Amino acid sequence: MNLVQPALSMQVAKLEEELGQKLFERTSQGMVPTAAGKLAYQLFAPILRDLSDAKQQIASRAGEVSGRIAIGLIASMTSSVLARSLGTFARQYPEVEVSVADGYSNALVESVRAGALDFAIVNRARRRWDMPTTDVVDEEMVLVTSSTSGRNLGSPVRFKDLAGLPLVLPSKRNGLRLIVDRIAEDENVQLSVRLESRCGRCHRGTRSQLGLGDGSTSNCRASGFVRWKPES
Repeated sequence: MNLVQPALSMQVAKLEEELGQKLFERTSQGMVPTAAGKLAYQLFAPILRDLSDAKQQIASRAGEVSGRIAIGLIASMTSSVLARSLGTFARQYPEVEVSVADGYSNALVESVRAGALDFAIVNRARRRWDMPTTDVVDEEMVLVTSSTSGRNLGSPVRFKDLAGLPLVLPSKRNGLRLIVDRIAEDENVQLSVRLESRCGRCHRGTRSQLGLGDGSTSNCRASGFVRWKPES
């Protein structure tokens, strides 16, 4: 921040005086924000970022796009399309600084709400969010088994037919898992989850070793069906 401690303390005190609220509490672990301080951060952070971006754009050459953008992605996106997409974007907009964060859908949405992220690509939730959203992709739900499992489930598979099958699913905080669990609740289906994993890349090897199935994506909500295929 290029400020010494006394100068920073003075700036904080001045801001607290202007707002009429105490923004920080001094504890044995250091300074921690009060409820008013957290709210002030949520309100001021996007304004300050917009001001910084405006200054950069005004100072840049006419017609040149510059500035900084902060985006959030679920893990499946960072491990699949992130590198290629960032490479394309960087070639088109070399003066734009990109900051990427990955995490669970709910946490990323809260970061957007707080102003820490400009936008996030997440799994669509059942409930409505109090912010603009746009659907960018519609994925198919696929039940995958090992080719040596001996199962021939047919295709499509009704969601209720998943009852009793040993499944490998993402962890419970994962946005995709929340969708699957809510569908199971709506359909009154008791899922038999053998393993949970945060690492999507771990699923394939685990399924091959144990002969388990993996329910994953999001568009079975309307149809109640998933497609099945053996994995070689």
